[in-house]
Amino acid sequence: MFQDIVEEALRVRDAILRFIDTESRVSIEGKWVRWSSTTKSSEEVVAKYGRITGCDGGSNSFPLGPGDVVFAISAATSTLCEEGVQKERTYQIGWIERFKLEERISAMRSALEMKHLLRSIKGGSKLLLMDGSLYSILEESSRFVGFLSRRRGEGTKLEFLPRELIRDFVERLRDELSSEINGERVFTGDPESRKMREKIAEEIVDRYLERGPERGRYDLLLLSLMERVENVMTMRKLLDLSSSSDAVLVAISKRSSGREVFRAGMPDMTIIDMRTRDEGYTKPEYQELRASPYFETIWDSPYTITVSYIRLERGSNPLRVEILGARDERFLREIMDDLRGISVRGYPYPLFMSHTLARIGSKDIKGVRELIRGYLHSGREMLNE
Repeated sequence: MFQDIVEEALRVRDAILRFIDTESRVSIEGKWVRWSSTTKSSEEVVAKYGRITGCDGGSNSFPLGPGDVVFAISAATSTLCEEGVQKERTYQIGWIERFKLEERISAMRSALEMKHLLRSIKGGSKLLLMDGSLYSILEESSRFVGFLSRRRGEGTKLEFLPRELIRDFVERLRDELSSEINGERVFTGDPESRKMREKIAEEIVDRYLERGPERGRYDLLLLSLMERVENVMTMRKLLDLSSSSDAVLVAISKRSSGREVFRAGMPDMTIIDMRTRDEGYTKPEYQELRASPYFETIWDSPYTITVSYIRLERGSNPLRVEILGARDERFLREIMDDLRGISVRGYPYPLFMSHTLARIGSKDIKGVRELIRGYLHSGREMLNE
């Protein structure tokens, strides 16, 4: 068979369209509230909070060799205040193995973004806007599968890490990382800390596992867990500091696969996008942020978030918002008023500006690649290799 991709599209088109048509017919009455936000000026909103900070991050990478990757992560904040717009941006570059590559870079980027927000709270910001989802960050960091597959004569065998090993490791990290959370850089992404991190992983593995040919794979598994632990610890610090300083923390997602509102076969955001065009919101839903049992020593109590899908301007894309704490519908409307006052085309300007600042494009990563790989190449030439 030699098939054209258009042929395949024609084959599945009707099935896809039938599914979308069926699932999008779910009733939205009583769950979607048409409501136009009060028109406020950005000056009024800034006067209410004093300082409003939006934060976003970026990442990119390139291969250093067949098994290693150099990565670059960034975090940027844009703060609205009486003086105008204040901008900050931080880059961090390191290298890791290809093992669990994308999720490891994502965890480190997330931690760097939240470190920026921690500094913003200490700087007096009272409305914090972060790109993404608190629920998703915690879920992804907690989704740790502690096993490796080994090929045996009789086939592939899955070997799970002992639960005690993982808990022991997380406890050790809690003590080692507690002083690093307030730092400006992500400890687990810093090349200067690599030897220390490898030593910690090796010491823990020595207690539970025998040495063998697969030993290095277990060390890599624990290094990937280390990055998740730092991300979760940084997130808890952010939630605690936001609550104690009376700052309003709002996570805003442009995309979401959540189905907690309509309980349908397609995402709530897709249904809202297809069925509505006016400004409005879904009735508040409440969720608890709970971590994996592996992380019980660093996340011993749940945090409540208020979830709603909103549209700030007619015809604009819907947004998923998660507000820290159990907030009522009146509070949600107040936040929508404030967000609309600082938004452009239905999206908060501080987040738009931070996204632009944090982006690491192909031109940026090309410069890093030429700097690092060029040095390696020149070194080999000097050695006649």
